[in-house]
Amino acid sequence: MPSITQVIGTNISTAVDVDFGHVWQRLIPLLLLPFVVPPITLFYGIPTWIKLDRPGPNREAIRVLNFLLGWTIIGWLVAFA
Repeated sequence: MPSITQVIGTNISTAVDVDFGHVWQRLIPLLLLPFVVPPITLFYGIPTWIKLDRPGPNREAIRVLNFLLGWTIIGWLVAFA
């Protein structure tokens, strides 16, 4: 009678052994996401919040400018001005 290694073609312990290294490489960014996205979102909205606290015209224009072009550094700085 053939052994199980001869039937399967590999050692059972090797076949069952799972490497979780690749799982952690994909899981760590997902675990860090809640700690990275909120600060970026808060930083992104700073020009809008400053303009909403100041009296004057163009409050809506600053909000739109920051929303549409705030992701670029130039648009973010223009929204500050």
